[in-house]
Amino acid sequence: MVEAPLTLSVVVMAHPRREAQAKELAWTVGADRIVWDEGRGENDTGDRAWGAIDRRADWGLVLQDDAIAPMDLRYRFADGIATAPRTCIGLYVGTSYPMPHSHIDSAVRAAETIGASWLETVSLLWGVGVAMPTEHVDPMLAFVEHSALPYDRRLGRYFRDAGLPIRYTFPSLVDHRDGPTLLNPADGPRVLPRKAHAYGVPEWNERVVRF
Repeated sequence: MVEAPLTLSVVVMAHPRREAQAKELAWTVGADRIVWDEGRGENDTGDRAWGAIDRRADWGLVLQDDAIAPMDLRYRFADGIATAPRTCIGLYVGTSYPMPHSHIDSAVRAAETIGASWLETVSLLWGVGVAMPTEHVDPMLAFVEHSALPYDRRLGRYFRDAGLPIRYTFPSLVDHRDGPTLLNPADGPRVLPRKAHAYGVPEWNERVVRF
């Protein structure tokens, strides 16, 4: 029997000051919806974005408005997800945050050396593009309801407490526009450009580098 293809619900979380690029991103990836910032902060926008995910889909994906993504992102993601556990998947591994990031640099070099298409750790370090199986969406939202941690950390804490690792695609399936941050305070020192270590389509396999 042929298995049905995985289904993916995509939502863009966006700030009105980035309206044009948010709409361009949503069109590029065929997003189901854009959820706009209403002045209550990133966590509120993120929670409403995850709340807008279609629970009938196999996976949910939330992209921030400064993500750069290919037009065939849905298909590329579906190709790769068959080789990953049903846990939180980060589609971006960045160069400039967190600091220090020597352990991330080392993991990236190791992944390049062995041709791994996955990195794995216990934290969600970037929120540019995050996916999770839809069965986790409602429990995650209940878990983070009263958390004051930053958007990415709150999601990662849910999976850590559930005993599940965080996986990252390598290279990153999405990149990051290195424009001015809208966060106040900023989400980390701007020593290096905010971009992916490598951006492209992984040669999907089950090799994993843990850090």
